[in-house]
Amino acid sequence: MDTHEYLLDNGLKVIAREMHHAPLVAFFVWYRVGGRNEVPGVTGISHWVEHMMFKGTRKYKKGELDRAVSRHGGVWNAFTWIDFTAYFEVLPANYLDLSLDIESDRMINCLFDPAEVDAERTVIISEREGAENSPEFWLDEAVTRVAYLVHPYGQGVIGAKSDLLSMTRDDLYNHYRRYYSPDNAVAVVVGDFSSAEVFEKIKHYFGGIPKGPERPKVRSIEPPQEGERRVFVRRPGGTIYGELAYHIPRASDPEFYPVVVLDAILSGGKALAGWGGTGGMGKSSRLYKALVEREIATSAVSAAEPSIDPGLLKISLTLRHGVSYEQAESAVLEVLDRLMQEKVSSLELERAKKQLRAQIAYSQEGVQSNALSLGVFEMVSSWKDADMVQEKILAVTADDVLNAAQKFLNEKNRTVGWFIPEEGKGLASGAVGGTGAALSKAGYAFRHRGYVFTGSSQAGVAFKLPGPDDIKRKVLSNGTVILGYRNPYIDFTTVLALVDAGNYGVPREKAGLAQITNACLLRGTSRRSAEEIHEFTDSLGMSLQVSAGRDTAILSVSALSEDVEKAVSLFGEILKEPAFSPKEVDKLKGQQLTSIKASEQDTQSTCERIFNEMVYPESHPYHSWILGYEDTVKSITEEDLRSFYHAFYRPDRTTIAFVTNLEVDRVVSLLEENFEGWSPEPEAHERARKASEGRLAEVPRPRGRKETHKFIAGKTQCDIALGFPCISRSDPDYLKFTVADMILGRLGLGGRIGRNVRDEKGLAYYVYSNLPESKGPAPWVVRAGVNPKGVEKAVSSILEEIRRFRDSLCSEDELDEVKGYLVGRLPLSIETAYKMAATIASLEYFGLGLDYLVRYPAAIAAVTREDVLEMARRYLSSEDYILVITGPNFK
Repeated sequence: MDTHEYLLDNGLKVIAREMHHAPLVAFFVWYRVGGRNEVPGVTGISHWVEHMMFKGTRKYKKGELDRAVSRHGGVWNAFTWIDFTAYFEVLPANYLDLSLDIESDRMINCLFDPAEVDAERTVIISEREGAENSPEFWLDEAVTRVAYLVHPYGQGVIGAKSDLLSMTRDDLYNHYRRYYSPDNAVAVVVGDFSSAEVFEKIKHYFGGIPKGPERPKVRSIEPPQEGERRVFVRRPGGTIYGELAYHIPRASDPEFYPVVVLDAILSGGKALAGWGGTGGMGKSSRLYKALVEREIATSAVSAAEPSIDPGLLKISLTLRHGVSYEQAESAVLEVLDRLMQEKVSSLELERAKKQLRAQIAYSQEGVQSNALSLGVFEMVSSWKDADMVQEKILAVTADDVLNAAQKFLNEKNRTVGWFIPEEGKGLASGAVGGTGAALSKAGYAFRHRGYVFTGSSQAGVAFKLPGPDDIKRKVLSNGTVILGYRNPYIDFTTVLALVDAGNYGVPREKAGLAQITNACLLRGTSRRSAEEIHEFTDSLGMSLQVSAGRDTAILSVSALSEDVEKAVSLFGEILKEPAFSPKEVDKLKGQQLTSIKASEQDTQSTCERIFNEMVYPESHPYHSWILGYEDTVKSITEEDLRSFYHAFYRPDRTTIAFVTNLEVDRVVSLLEENFEGWSPEPEAHERARKASEGRLAEVPRPRGRKETHKFIAGKTQCDIALGFPCISRSDPDYLKFTVADMILGRLGLGGRIGRNVRDEKGLAYYVYSNLPESKGPAPWVVRAGVNPKGVEKAVSSILEEIRRFRDSLCSEDELDEVKGYLVGRLPLSIETAYKMAATIASLEYFGLGLDYLVRYPAAIAAVTREDVLEMARRYLSSEDYILVITGPNFK
């Protein structure tokens, strides 16, 4: 790809990459400041400054930029890490000037109003307290602090609570003025433009900004570790977690890349920069085989982060219930000892490289992911490494891996941490008015690879949307629907099967059955064992994943297009011929029981479960929790799994969608060859039909306030769910209600509710509303994470906004902003191959038609202020609702 580097006279480096596949542009400004640049007393200051950058400038009042970006169908956000802070917008290419104006203005003109600083203090603390609800957070923070004796990397990013309580407005503003200047920044722009013209634009907007003051250098150098360090965290919890950390070289060191390959051998290949890439790899890896397959852990993963200064390779474990930490640690050390003693085979080495090569392809689909990759590498080494990473990985030899293992995985270089649940201090109960359920983590602090995001509008951009002329549709004689879309700008193929086989089809006494059935698809077929499947997919860099929800089950595979025939063949075998072997079923049941134990100590998960159970009566198919319960999971047999599979996993209940850079007809033929002979079992049809009809049953709305509190020991933040049953995806009001929901609780940082609860009162880090797509009636719910002292005020504020919303028409500006957002976000919502495949499969599943995306803008444009008010009055209530609060005591 055509990439250019420029330098302004004031020191601003500009990296421009042209991508002409769509009229989009991503603009990032990266500042060389993060946790690495902080000292005790002001830890977390870089992240707090990031939040303040959204609070207004001399030119733009708070909220104006959010509305401007949304109105033009754009996305903007920011994130902080140990080595950098970054801000970005993704917009239609003709709106690049808006992005340049925003970031040049914020570089020098942010206000840091004292009142806004005070309001944001509670939001920042709420963000930390939300993280503190996770045992993994406490463990990782403790291990990182012990691993670093000198270097500021040990402080992390979020900051110590005492520092967050004592930091002043002047501390924040001085940090901003010291580090936010062109000579400490890098602008990365990727998209549909001429690099020379874009450079002139950037020079116009940024060229007049003066250089900043001299900045203190990071002088701390972490000394070599001279012996194993150990830390234990003992708090209330549901299971044991472990973490082992090893010091590794900086990203610019040639020795870093053998560690990357070593990490892939340990737990599978991963994307090196940002949030790209995909999961589903590594099940033939050494850690997976030694711990997950041997039923010691339910999860065993490693990660080697690129960083400016020497960083850490971390191995993280979630132990199965009843396994001791000593047994798990011994198993990990056995894996590492072998790596230090023997060279990896050429087959294993090539398998790791193939996975890394595939992850590079999966993570560079669009303008945003390319800008992210260029920026991350420029921050930690050089942007040129983003294009050289594949070459550097391919050059790694077995001797390099052995040397890296011996040098970095030895006992002297090791820090070990264990989270041990305290005896007698696990889940405690205390309920008022019923039993309960949980909140999705979708709206919570969006984190990936440790980056801490502020969170903001997630809209899209306007270009030609795919319709019937772009999507190939074929119905096989057995009822299977095949949908195909060609994207010539990728180097791989993604195939996804959406099956009408969700949790709704499971009776209460077998809750958890849908989840385990779905997981069994990857645990062996009539022709291959689970181990053989894992070896095969990992050797080709394939990503194979499954998931199950309320209505559907999903199986997907992504593979480099050179391997498409092998991928489709395996895909068909897995979907049509699951083995349900007793050994694998027992493993999966054990993993699910561990997940249930962990979820009982998770405030969000518990809140979601209780809320779901309160919304739906026991007789409704949606009532049961997707994970199931300890007694129901233990009761599940192989016959239960086979019976459910034959009733619901049928060709006439399956839609297969794919996105490829190959000719669509070629992939259609491959799928037809593999699925035409798949025959349904006639005698099982009636069970699925009755269950499908049952989920459509009307759900009674609550009368008055129906409330449950669930105390969970050892937590610092409460999670709230407030809502009631609402409408299904097929309801004629769905789009109009979506517009209303966006205005009330979703746009930007949570719509009107977010402005009240988060921005004005500083009561929550996250608060938002949501109505999921569902065949049957779905619940509308407001979710929030709140300090215990602010729970009652937050609830009353949410109800206050619902009342106001029902009382009067929304403004024309609000409606226009939401319409721009909903229409503009479509292209970014289908930016990746997986998202596109899932979207077109969903269009088929809900019967929306392949022209739906083309019709959607007009349907949204037709919604009026009167429609919004009608939706609010018809479906929303501040008097009749379900309220669930989980976490510490709040009264």
